[in-house]
Amino acid sequence: MTRSTCLIHPLLISLLAAGCQALAPSGGYYDSPLQTGAEITVTRELLVPADYARVYLQNGNTESYASMNQYEPFCYFLMDQPIPVVQKIHPGVFRVKKVSLIETQVRRSLPVRLVAFGLFADDGGRSLIAFQSYMTLTAQHQDNVRALVCSGAFDTPPEARPIRLPELQRALGESIRVRATPAPGAFP
Repeated sequence: MTRSTCLIHPLLISLLAAGCQALAPSGGYYDSPLQTGAEITVTRELLVPADYARVYLQNGNTESYASMNQYEPFCYFLMDQPIPVVQKIHPGVFRVKKVSLIETQVRRSLPVRLVAFGLFADDGGRSLIAFQSYMTLTAQHQDNVRALVCSGAFDTPPEARPIRLPELQRALGESIRVRATPAPGAFP
């Protein structure tokens, strides 16, 4: 082996080993405002309508999906499944077990069918996305509450951004308190 080969070989091995190391949370732009271990305290009863599995919150008010403004940040509690009667989320403390970031996309367009030619044409609609922080929850005596999902506003891909802690707190309102330690370097 030549001297240069002897020097390069250990260098490559150390670079490959460094690439296999686990990385610490980045605390970056796409991080969730709440991390594992955060506590969410619900101080008033929330009602999930019959045949639904979600109760939406925006600006501290419970909203139906149809009345909510998807161009502003919002949150919703997700139940295990819809049932034919009203489900209740009782006051209590929920702990965040796991956090994921999900990109949700919708397309605003109305296809126009050219019947004579059997073709479809696009009306120039645009895609909208929202980044949603999906937080799996756990609480004593409330096993039917699966997650809290908080979404930044739907917007065009270059303009969409994840929800931030002040926006999450505003969406939940005064009756739902959040106790969280932000991730190091996370955006406020």
